[in-house]
Amino acid sequence: MYLGYLHYLASFFLLAGLGLLLVEKRICEISGWDKEKTWAMWLGWFEILAGLLIFLMYFLFRHYFW
Repeated sequence: MYLGYLHYLASFFLLAGLGLLLVEKRICEISGWDKEKTWAMWLGWFEILAGLLIFLMYFLFRHYFW
C-alpha cells in the first residue's frame, strides 16, 4: 500500500473544514443570524474529523504496521 500522498489528503480535509467553519461564522456575524446548526457547520466538522482520521491512519500504517 502506497501512503505517499495520504497526508496531503488529510491536510486538504482539515483546511477545507476549518475554512468552511470560518466562512459560516463570518456569514452569521454579517447577517445577524442566530448561531444555529446549519449544514455548513456539520459539513465543516465532518471534514475536520475525516482529516484527523486520515492523519491517524497514515501515521499508524506508516510507523507501526510497515
